[in-house]
Amino acid sequence: MARWCTERASERCSVQEMVSELKRSCSTLRRLADELEEHVWLCTATIHRARVFFLPQSKHD
Repeated sequence: MARWCTERASERCSVQEMVSELKRSCSTLRRLADELEEHVWLCTATIHRARVFFLPQSKHD
């Protein structure tokens, strides 16, 4: 956001434009965080399923 403001300092951007850009940035960041959370959850679930599947087999070997 700071870079965005400095790049447009000479253009005399309005506060509304800056607020609008900040909202878009926050929205994108929130979406990416949600996607990351889902990915981590799916990875954890996959690891858990693999452990449940392979641990009993390795005890018999």
